[in-house]
Amino acid sequence: MSGGKRMRAVLASPVVVLCLCGILVVSVCSQAGSGGTLSWGPSIPGPLSRSASEGTSSEEDTAASRPLAVFSDVEEGWRREEVSLLSQHFGDTPILISFSRGGPRGGTFSSMQAEYALRDHFHYTVGESFEFVEYQDGEEPLAIAVRSYRFTEEDVLYHDHVQVVLTREDDEWVISEIRAAED
Repeated sequence: MSGGKRMRAVLASPVVVLCLCGILVVSVCSQAGSGGTLSWGPSIPGPLSRSASEGTSSEEDTAASRPLAVFSDVEEGWRREEVSLLSQHFGDTPILISFSRGGPRGGTFSSMQAEYALRDHFHYTVGESFEFVEYQDGEEPLAIAVRSYRFTEEDVLYHDHVQVVLTREDDEWVISEIRAAED
């Protein structure tokens, strides 16, 4: 079995959890976004579909569970092409944005510039799907999504991976990187 097929087989399993060098890596199949439960760290439950505003118990509302709330908003915002769901998680930290197609090829932007860059991206593309499939815990949590999209003037369907990285700013998690790379 080739490396690519092996990776797809791993991603197709219901939930794969590996602990490597103290970093929790979680890979979730498509059912997790539709009602499945994802654990973020030891015994800290949190369904990905729950947003921070839906109210959680104080036990669930820990520093470790907040990245999932941010990633949930990002996923929903990308699916609905609603920039405000992403930009609410921009802080004072400059945001690195890089798209292989249909957006900045790479650069660091203020929160306002990043918001305009994403608005332009959503204006010129039509999202077909966006779903986080991998999460990594740590000092800078990250999530990787698989995405399908078209340009508004084309009929070609493109596929890529979008990586979103968070960083701490005061007591909040904010988006510090959004990178898209083709498969």
